[in-house]
Amino acid sequence: MLALAETLQAGFSAMAAQFGLTAAQAKLLLNVTPGAALSMRALAERLDCDASNLTGLVDRLEARGAVRRQVDTADRRIKVLVITDEGCRVRDHFWSGMVASAGPFAQLSSHQVRQLRDLLRAVAPPSY
Repeated sequence: MLALAETLQAGFSAMAAQFGLTAAQAKLLLNVTPGAALSMRALAERLDCDASNLTGLVDRLEARGAVRRQVDTADRRIKVLVITDEGCRVRDHFWSGMVASAGPFAQLSSHQVRQLRDLLRAVAPPSY
């Protein structure tokens, strides 16, 4: 299991690098839903990182035009993050590349992939 996790992480990092992203930046983009604002606090919890680390990630993605901070319309004290059209484009191409590479799962049949998905859902934490 550990070897598989390391292989998947290496593939994720390599694909992120092809898009000029770090693995953490790619993970952030995958966790922001197009058309939905997400508070910085909620995003930090989702990514399991502290606010100072998240600020740096968001700063770099914002400089690329991939995300935008804005004030929450319901509570002006809260900053929310929205993904931009450019962020969606990068996110979609990144994810398409991940799916196309298939890595260690390439030899599985579609039935086996569905079985694996169902098993992983059964053991995944509720937030996934």
